[in-house]
Amino acid sequence: PLRESAGNAAFFFDPMDEDAIAAALDCITEDEILRRTLAESGPRQARPFTWERTARQTLEILLSI
Repeated sequence: PLRESAGNAAFFFDPMDEDAIAAALDCITEDEILRRTLAESGPRQARPFTWERTARQTLEILLSI
């Protein structure tokens, strides 16, 4: 699930709701503090999700079956 992966480093909105999309874009472009917070927290949130870790966990699962 995206919310579990992205944590607080993403701005969530209903992708099926045009008004929600527009409001999210307005919010992100107009709120400098929010934009800076998301930009700074993104790399920290992404750090644990490496290709090496993914490959290791995949191999462990494959070897266990």
